[in-house]
Amino acid sequence: MITIDDVLAKVKENNIGGEEVIKKAYLLASKLHEGQFRQSGEPYITHPLHVAYILACTYNDVDTIIAGFYMILLRILILL
Repeated sequence: MITIDDVLAKVKENNIGGEEVIKKAYLLASKLHEGQFRQSGEPYITHPLHVAYILACTYNDVDTIIAGFYMILLRILILL
């Protein structure tokens, strides 16, 4: 399972920068997804973490990586 430390390590390895703000974005997303689980039983935050990791692996910028944490939340808000 991907962790925030994996995401931050990849961000650092790829010289993207913004580790502090990415971690803050993760902490907020984690709080907003608290108590939510995937059908597999995994905490829901695992999906946004994987998205952020893939975005960091493909050299996306900080804003795009942060958007990976919030994509589902934005979709939910749009549907309200």
